[in-house]
Amino acid sequence: MTWRELALIPALVALPLSPPQPDLDVHVLSNRADLVSGGDALVRVTGSARVRVELNGADVTSRFVPGPDGTLTGLVDGLSPGANVLTVRPPRGRAERLTITDHPPGGPVFSGPQVRPWQCQTAENGLGPALNDRCDAAPVRSEITLGNGVKATLERGTVNRGIYDVLVPANWNHKLVWVFGAGTGQQYRQGVSRGLTMPEAQEAAAKGFAVASSTMTDNSLHSNDVTSAETVMMVKEHVVETYGEIRYTIGRGGSGGALQQYLVADAYPGLLDGLLPTQDWPDQIVGAYREFGDCAALVRAMDASQLWSDPDDRTAVFGHGGTGVCATSAGRAPDYMKPDDGTSCAGEASYDPARNPGGVRCTLQDFMISIYGARPQGCAGVPCARVEGCSGASCARPQGCSGVPCARRPWDNVGVQYGLTALRDGRISAEQFVDLNQRVGGFDIDMTWTPSRSEADIAAVEIAHRTGRVVFGRGLAQVPILVVRGTDNNDYHYPWRSLVLRNRLDRANGHHRNQVLWTNGSDGSPLDVMDRWLAAVEADRRPIPLPAKVVRHRPAEAVDACWISGAKVTDQAACDQAYPHKADTRVAAGEGPTSDLLKCRLKPLRREDYGGVAFTGEEWGRLRSAFPAGVCDYSRPGVGQTDPATGRLRPPQPWLTFTTGPGGTPLGPPPSSHPL
Repeated sequence: MTWRELALIPALVALPLSPPQPDLDVHVLSNRADLVSGGDALVRVTGSARVRVELNGADVTSRFVPGPDGTLTGLVDGLSPGANVLTVRPPRGRAERLTITDHPPGGPVFSGPQVRPWQCQTAENGLGPALNDRCDAAPVRSEITLGNGVKATLERGTVNRGIYDVLVPANWNHKLVWVFGAGTGQQYRQGVSRGLTMPEAQEAAAKGFAVASSTMTDNSLHSNDVTSAETVMMVKEHVVETYGEIRYTIGRGGSGGALQQYLVADAYPGLLDGLLPTQDWPDQIVGAYREFGDCAALVRAMDASQLWSDPDDRTAVFGHGGTGVCATSAGRAPDYMKPDDGTSCAGEASYDPARNPGGVRCTLQDFMISIYGARPQGCAGVPCARVEGCSGASCARPQGCSGVPCARRPWDNVGVQYGLTALRDGRISAEQFVDLNQRVGGFDIDMTWTPSRSEADIAAVEIAHRTGRVVFGRGLAQVPILVVRGTDNNDYHYPWRSLVLRNRLDRANGHHRNQVLWTNGSDGSPLDVMDRWLAAVEADRRPIPLPAKVVRHRPAEAVDACWISGAKVTDQAACDQAYPHKADTRVAAGEGPTSDLLKCRLKPLRREDYGGVAFTGEEWGRLRSAFPAGVCDYSRPGVGQTDPATGRLRPPQPWLTFTTGPGGTPLGPPPSSHPL
């Protein structure tokens, strides 16, 4: 070092040091930055209150307001469809940049191509004529007075081609209750809103909660849980941008409203923070679609045989507490499986085997064709020449005979030994077991009975498991679940359904401590208990996983209980004795307690697997004829349930987008800002 360099050292030390600049951070409050819709986004800037904010190069600083904590918050509107660049420039140091991707208010965002045709019903919902083919319409707001005298804003509008309702009381506590509608239906129209008049909505609003619903989350209209999740996300974004931030969201609803809660929370964690299901149902494909198909085939087979006149014999095979469940379910099977289910789901464009064989098919899988994809062979197994003038439902062309695709189907009963448990328990005879499994058959893609069993499209089975259409339970570990359930084993909302979900939670997470079952009663208001539970989780700022917080902060009254003669009982042995549970058709056929296989793996038919049941030679020959490829091997996971590389059970991938095609691809982590 030279003397000149040494001489500079005191001067350098004496220079005043500039204060360190805090790190800038830019994030969207109202949604993920890549899933924004409607042309605007609520954005927060932390790290400096003296910045210049630019949207696609234009100065939008004036839209931001400083908060008491030194942050800046602003509603950035004027977003262009697709990618938008938001740049934040401090007085000194590097700027920060965030890409915001905007989608149409009529959708889609992540659910993939929307079904067509689609009938707008904005006028029927009091919104006037639709503005475009996505059925957009200007929202309508009114001021109402709740039963407790509190003023509230009632808003109705359109999001994701559906009709939404939002009720925000003047004393809003910044918590949201989402009401999911019950039922089953695939309607190619907006639908008419049920509104927010149900007791659950009124109770929540009276307690300071905002309440929201949509025709797209009403299962009686739109049985597509992916568009249900998408709609919840989009309407929540609108609520945040219009009324303020949401602390947490609680799902409510029974039957079809219960299964939507589970499907949304498991596959798209973070949209719902707590679940309050009633008339419990674990999911749609297994809990409803699969069993409805089973019951339709079983009831038909039994009605055709003299061996099944005794209702007790039928009940033993069904697995329920009587014959009522399968009688009802068989009648409901067309709602999911029959292309001409009687609803004229798309009006004149609907499928009709004679009048319009290439029309819109009113099945669950066809309503979710963006998820499952189309069958390469068309609508049936009988080929149809690829020539002009092709007609009929049987068509080998991928697009079907009239340009309407036919979706892959996930229903399968190959190898299922109906009544296996009843046979082993001595409740039915070997001859009845053989007779039933010979007769049961299956249904083709048009839900026409066939003597052979139904084989699912393998791709549909794999997609259903991998994408979370069958609830696995890993995502549900992040949410408290408080179930108020009934006791009737002869109603198709039977209590076993809650235990199916419990068994899945145990398998997925090693416990079910985030699920509470209240049977035949409740301990005050379930909403109040859930509110306390979530408030405690919210207040816990420790860097521990959310599932651990959910378990740690379960309120004292949130314990499994039943009500016997009006008295609360927490002794589960006493509850099980007072209110026993049964099973479902597949568990009664030998499947395990998670009851979640769409297609089983097969094993050879062997006499030693029947626990000493004596089949005659003639009966055994008929049984072999009924199961030419073998019977279900429930010691192994089902088709599509495992990772091909490891052979182990594979939880579904959360937050999938279907914009890239059926089967979906992961969205990955939310985008974050980065320095320039």
